[in-house]
Amino acid sequence: MSGERFSLQGRVALVSGASRGLGRAIALGFAEAGARVAVAARSAAGLEEVVGALRERGGEAFAITADVTDPQSVQATVDETVTRFGRIDVLFNNVGMNISGLVAERVKPEQFDTIVGTNLRSLFLVGTAVARTMIDAGRGGSIINMSSVLGQVVMPATSIYAATKGAVNQLMRAWALEWAPWGIRVNALAPSYIVTSLNAHLFEDPAYRENIERRVPLGRVGREEDTVGPAIFLASDAAAYITGHVLLVDGGWTIV
Repeated sequence: MSGERFSLQGRVALVSGASRGLGRAIALGFAEAGARVAVAARSAAGLEEVVGALRERGGEAFAITADVTDPQSVQATVDETVTRFGRIDVLFNNVGMNISGLVAERVKPEQFDTIVGTNLRSLFLVGTAVARTMIDAGRGGSIINMSSVLGQVVMPATSIYAATKGAVNQLMRAWALEWAPWGIRVNALAPSYIVTSLNAHLFEDPAYRENIERRVPLGRVGREEDTVGPAIFLASDAAAYITGHVLLVDGGWTIV
């Protein structure tokens, strides 16, 4: 298969939650694959650095400070991307957070609302706003929702997070069916434990790292770059006949 099938040359990508971690890594990967990239995050801190890194890779890019829990902010983000770049071809819908704890002991109702509001409602707001502009443009597109292996399996003290990621997967499937007539593909990326700048300190504990690694058939925790290729694949023409799919990036975690 020609490498051009994996190219994003000429595409416009919007990446939410792009100021750090996996969102940042995937935004950089999209730029290296040829896309023009709009990066959005709640805080401006880090966004300009990401834009600088994108431009160093030869890409066109700009930053948007956005609150993905606010429908007006979400719509303004989509509108600005279309104004600047003419359209949106790819969305990496990267919103998520967790508050660990056993539900009966620690997690409060307002924390439940925060997790569901961030992981599901925000993702819904961004995805539907982008889908509307894709439908209006009539060019199709690719929407990739950030999920997790915990949408497939469960672990202690993660029940609410796991429930939201299971809902993300079902929402993705419903969108894939609903928007297929307009050529919009919708898939989900589901990593397991990935070392990022946000959690690297946890993996400095040998016992913690060993506990994770012994669960992974490939014998190591994931790296940010492990998610980049799968995201580019789902965004590209190489995945032109794939929709409604959860792509696990887990080193084999879920087969054990």
